[in-house]
Amino acid sequence: VLIRPQNKERKAHEGMISSLQKGDKVVTKSGVHGRIDSVEANTVELEIADKVRVTIEKMSVARKKEKEV
Repeated sequence: VLIRPQNKERKAHEGMISSLQKGDKVVTKSGVHGRIDSVEANTVELEIADKVRVTIEKMSVARKKEKEV
């Protein structure tokens, strides 16, 4: 009973990870907000401030930021 929702959530997260593109605004699991500058096989380069970039594992991306209205 508990396994089905967890598998569904995991598959949704993996789908989101595989669809990451340059320019997407994301939030990491640690709460860092940034914009994707480049995407590699297992990592993404995240611009967190003007001319400040960090390389993180794709799996540490928690979610994409919603478009601001």
